[in-house]
Amino acid sequence: MIKTTIPIIPSKIIPITGEMPYSAKVSIITKSNVLILYKLKNIVKFQRIFNNTMTKICAICNKTLVWPEIFNCYYCQKTYCDEHSQPENHQCPKVMSAKHIEQDYLRRKGVNITSGRYMAVCKQCGYQTEYADIEEANEQRINHIKSNGCDGNSVKLREHEDDKKADKEFEKLVNQDPSRIEGEDWMYQCLSEAKSIIKRHHTDYDALKAFFDNTTYELYIQNDNESAYAYINLLGSSHFPIGIHPALSKDTPENQRNLVVVLIHELLHAIHQDWGHDKINPLEEQLANLGCYFDALINLRNLAISGKMRFCS
Repeated sequence: MIKTTIPIIPSKIIPITGEMPYSAKVSIITKSNVLILYKLKNIVKFQRIFNNTMTKICAICNKTLVWPEIFNCYYCQKTYCDEHSQPENHQCPKVMSAKHIEQDYLRRKGVNITSGRYMAVCKQCGYQTEYADIEEANEQRINHIKSNGCDGNSVKLREHEDDKKADKEFEKLVNQDPSRIEGEDWMYQCLSEAKSIIKRHHTDYDALKAFFDNTTYELYIQNDNESAYAYINLLGSSHFPIGIHPALSKDTPENQRNLVVVLIHELLHAIHQDWGHDKINPLEEQLANLGCYFDALINLRNLAISGKMRFCS
């Protein structure tokens, strides 16, 4: 029999650092030791995957974040903690730039106006730049104001005509009258189920019934946020468009149950608009369990663990 030496796992727990630890040696290879080493190698590999997909750093405070407390800004797509997740709390450069877009087509419902191409246009001296993304165009706008002394209110950002046309088409798509398809479309049936669960199990039934009676919702398939199951547009009105991820757009029994839980989450944002995810997430899980949708919670968590999707950003 050929003798050699291999490392074995010590009796105490070893922190996983990526290196193969050992504190003793054996002189004979055995099947059990090889199996232990193989499992340890896979644990190290899983730890690396977990660290890459499930832990992030807040771009503002450098806090280490662990899923599900990881939030990506809908506009700049950077990662933040719950405290800094809202655009106004991290001074989102795209949102700050959007304040200088010409007003004739600003604030279209459901349209991410920060994603188009823009040029800086000075109405005072006629200066114009080439088209660029909104952050670069705004930097050129600021540089022009500083170097030429033009009035800041006269220098605006103008969207590319092709992007304006695409925005209008998108607006038509998401602004369909929900009464034409509500009751027929399976997604709206999921919305009704989500409302029913919230009314049965969350706070005062009459107050929630009144809230839902005085609000309207639009469901559409969103293609501009690949990491979100869905997101709701809080427009400061009683009308709430909700974008659904394409992966949930196929009418299957599993997607129906998953979508109910996703819509519970988004409806809670509409009801409690001053709440962060630190309050929304636990309540969403509680309501989904009370409504017997615990299997959907597991499905959605598995999608998040895979790094494919997560709740709204």
